[in-house]
Amino acid sequence: MSPRKCKTTDDNDLSTSDSKRKHDETPDHSDATLDSQPSPPTGPISEATAPASSNDTVSVMDNTNNNGGDAAHTPPAAIVAVIDLDFLPTEVDYVPNSIIPCVRLLAILNFSDATANWFAIGLAPDNMDWGAAGTGSGLDKYLCVGGRPVTLWMLGIAGSVWLTPTDGTWVSLGLRLICRCDQEVTRRILYDRCQPPADVTTASSLTYANRFLGGHGESGPSSFQDVYDTSDMLEAWSSMTRIPSDRVRKTDIVLVECYVRRFKSRENTNRYTWQSWGVNFKLLRIAHILRGPSPTELVPEDSAVSF
Repeated sequence: MSPRKCKTTDDNDLSTSDSKRKHDETPDHSDATLDSQPSPPTGPISEATAPASSNDTVSVMDNTNNNGGDAAHTPPAAIVAVIDLDFLPTEVDYVPNSIIPCVRLLAILNFSDATANWFAIGLAPDNMDWGAAGTGSGLDKYLCVGGRPVTLWMLGIAGSVWLTPTDGTWVSLGLRLICRCDQEVTRRILYDRCQPPADVTTASSLTYANRFLGGHGESGPSSFQDVYDTSDMLEAWSSMTRIPSDRVRKTDIVLVECYVRRFKSRENTNRYTWQSWGVNFKLLRIAHILRGPSPTELVPEDSAVSF
């Protein structure tokens, strides 16, 4: 994998996901073991450093079947600078431009930990492949390296928020990624890794991560629970404070932790084999970094007419 080189031209037309993907996947529970385990351990991201691994979290990789596959791939140092960040004119007014917030964002965008299979999405390893089928572990649904699922971080501005469903148990979060490189990588993952490859011209400007919560009515959760306050620092998940999911609003800057998951399409006629599939991002956790102004509610001007 060659070092990612970010474009410096305007690239807003690079879209990353189709919004209808949010509900295309038919939920199943054959990977319950994966769902019940935390994702790879996290460490603090301060204003000056990227995180170091923490040992206080049991990782999903501890319970997966490693068949001695490809060794973890260590990406080269990323080349992401302030010039590569892609903010719209309406966002520049509220996104802090001082050196400390910029360094925090760049630390996230440049982060990788090959030992934990844990990467900023722009540094996703090029040797990712679908896990082995027929083991009963559910890993065949996930992009893996060395028999372990790859955990990815996406950093962006919330453009669609559906974390407290009023109908059904699907939740989703749509991001406008703030790095042009990340926009390109997500497009390749979502469209090139489908079978058959999907038409990228149908893509949306947002990248969606979604999850099926499971359960119905009073027996299931009413909202997504794994949302954390990281306005000061991103630390190990177990060290941070959970916040209600309704704190996440459009225009907020958030980090999404996810797996890459495939789901069988309607054309897949054999339930036991993978013949045709789509790809999406499975939502694991959300780190709330910066509060945005929220969308402006348009109100008609006052009338000067009196009666």
